[in-house]
Amino acid sequence: MSVASGPRRVLSLEKAVQVLRCFSGAEPELGLSQLCQRTSLPKSVAYRLAQTLEGLGLLERSPRTRKYRVGAVAFEIGAQYLAANPVGRVAREAIEELAATSGHTAYLGVLDRGDTLMLAVHEGAQPVRIVGAAGDRFPAEMTAIGRAMLAAKPPAFVDELYRARRPASRAGKTPPTIPALLADLELTRRRGWALSVEETYPGVWAVGVAVLGPAGEPVAGVSLAFPASGEAPALAERLANLVSHRAKSISHRLTLDGSLGVRV
Repeated sequence: MSVASGPRRVLSLEKAVQVLRCFSGAEPELGLSQLCQRTSLPKSVAYRLAQTLEGLGLLERSPRTRKYRVGAVAFEIGAQYLAANPVGRVAREAIEELAATSGHTAYLGVLDRGDTLMLAVHEGAQPVRIVGAAGDRFPAEMTAIGRAMLAAKPPAFVDELYRARRPASRAGKTPPTIPALLADLELTRRRGWALSVEETYPGVWAVGVAVLGPAGEPVAGVSLAFPASGEAPALAERLANLVSHRAKSISHRLTLDGSLGVRV
């Protein structure tokens, strides 16, 4: 029996993490009432948790708004995760090169409990700025990285994931049905890259490719985002070739580095 599902769970810690996960790039500052709404915690409980987290440096107050935001200690912990993650350590330079070569915003992400977690984002030189930041989290099916990694996973993994929840979509866009999503993952497997058409942000397309570990398992994903236009379908294919080449390069570096347990 795991701690996560067994009687030894520390409920106060779970609630504290629940509070921390309310913050995002879209909502970097939240007041106490907003925390209560997002967590469904009583105001007294949310207040005590926020005060404790502030005292530990995991949250801090904006001097201007007095709302809570992620604190310096949380940033320090997050930075340690990125520094210790072999994929992030090996791939960051490759992502910078991909953005420079293509001119478009490049992303590195991993799958985390059915979500895409962005580890690195590098803007390209194109005049249209694509939003996004390291630490952003989206349901996997909403991103090109997530779809590429899901397509490289065993079918049983995908079946279990969508037995537990329905596919999601951004506000204003109809979520895909499970059959439609499975069909898209099959297409992704055949052509070798995933396509996201305004799934994450309106007016933004993205192509993504899974980074494979030494045993052929998906350990990360790489993507490029670009504005929607009449040229987007043709551009997607051209950029997919760049992303595929870079993903293979990262896979090769990981194998040579031995970070994932196999060295050649």
